[in-house]
Amino acid sequence: GEYVLDPACGSGGFLSIALGHVWDKLEQKAKQNGWADKTLTGKKEDAAAYFMGIDKDLFLVKIAKTSMALLGDGRTNIFCENSLKNPIEWTDACQATIKLGSSNIILTNPPFGAKIQVKGEQILSQYKLAHKWVLKHNEWIKSNNFVESRPPQILFIERCLQLLKENGKLAIVLPDGILSNPKDRYITEFIMKHAEILALIDLPLDTFLPYTPTKTHLLVLRKKKNPEQGQIFMAIAHSCGHDKRGKPVYKIDKNGNNQLDDDLLVIGKRYHDLRHKDDEKYDHLGFFIDVKRLNKGILMPKYYNPEITNELKRLEETGRYDLVSIGELEQQNILKISRGHEIGSIHYGTGDIPFIRTSEICNWEIAADPTHCVSEDVYEMYRTKQDLRKDDILIVNDGTYLVGRTAILSEFDTKIVIQSHFRKIRVFDMNYLTPHFLLYLLGLKIVQDQIEAKTFRQATISTLGNRLREVVLPIPNDPTVKAEISESVKSIVEKRANMRNRAMQMQFENKAENIMGIRNKAARGNI
Repeated sequence: GEYVLDPACGSGGFLSIALGHVWDKLEQKAKQNGWADKTLTGKKEDAAAYFMGIDKDLFLVKIAKTSMALLGDGRTNIFCENSLKNPIEWTDACQATIKLGSSNIILTNPPFGAKIQVKGEQILSQYKLAHKWVLKHNEWIKSNNFVESRPPQILFIERCLQLLKENGKLAIVLPDGILSNPKDRYITEFIMKHAEILALIDLPLDTFLPYTPTKTHLLVLRKKKNPEQGQIFMAIAHSCGHDKRGKPVYKIDKNGNNQLDDDLLVIGKRYHDLRHKDDEKYDHLGFFIDVKRLNKGILMPKYYNPEITNELKRLEETGRYDLVSIGELEQQNILKISRGHEIGSIHYGTGDIPFIRTSEICNWEIAADPTHCVSEDVYEMYRTKQDLRKDDILIVNDGTYLVGRTAILSEFDTKIVIQSHFRKIRVFDMNYLTPHFLLYLLGLKIVQDQIEAKTFRQATISTLGNRLREVVLPIPNDPTVKAEISESVKSIVEKRANMRNRAMQMQFENKAENIMGIRNKAARGNI
């Protein structure tokens, strides 16, 4: 009795699975009530009429019709149209079947990407999210001006809400950036003004592989005129039942049997269970968070991972640690954070001074064979701005899997230029925190877990941004422990730096050579 729609149905995967689910329920009822086969067939045909799909790709529409036809007569309501166009431009048959405000449930994975922008006043004029939005007094205000283009995923959010009945539900797959990018915050505010957020699930990177590597979330909403936002169910799926090649992945269950390794199955059950229990222990597979606890409107489950919060609380309750954020240390002038610079590729290979990129630090060290080197003139342009000294710590702030990687500068590393994707941390109060002890803290699992949780994908790369300052460090309150760890790390760092420098000065034919690799490889024209 509920109308189910996918306005970007593609080959009809969501629709065919949903229809199959309804038919399974009907078959169960048939057994319970002793229906005749003819009665069951009639009810299945009636149910099929409630499933509808739209896609602008004719080939995919044909596949969707075929998929639905294999289940039964579910192909009639699949149409080849552009869902984002004004409905008056759809065919008469589509207009008669699918109307704005007519669907109870929408399940969709719309197309998204910066390369497929939607343009044209005729389309954009239908959408509030196609206007320019301006931030005033910490609130996003819709202006009267339209943008020249919008990515389709943004418009699909509003179109889906337009297609839903009041109290209808939407489950939509969205790329990470919409939920985390500060300049897209107007989108989340728009959503929360027109719908109640029910659930948000962080999907694994493998979810849509091998077809696309885009990192996504599943957002579940209920359309309401005056929504009262309360508790949002969140979850973080680490596995989806298959690997990046699409092959099934299994794990051993407690009985020693092979079981599909799919966190989404667990999350679905957890969502149902937690809604009926108040004392359930929360973990990454399911937890509720009050909207009032959202920080700066961030709608990213991993940002609120309760396992991290619980571990920090456990450390604090031991009485052996003071929990202090990096931002608090900066406010207390114990340390200072600054960033590197982009020098432009035109300067690559112009000299012998290393230009250090994020891929060129590892194991607390800077690589002995940096790919790009720059001239003395370029170095002088940035020498004072970057002011690099011995014992400064570099931390990767932007990138992919490298975010959070650290290095500490030795006396042999200060004549360099660092990329803008680095943050430089300099410690001032050596009595409270030495650089080597800070290097140790930054490598702890609980700290790296926080860094990962606060790293969001924006455009083509991931970034930690200013959220580095939110990272909490568990600092032992026993000065003896701090001193011992600091000395151990310092000994390791200095010995390795001296050994590396020796290797970079080895003799061959009475000349010093860097036997650990050739610097400035790109200047040779092979990269």
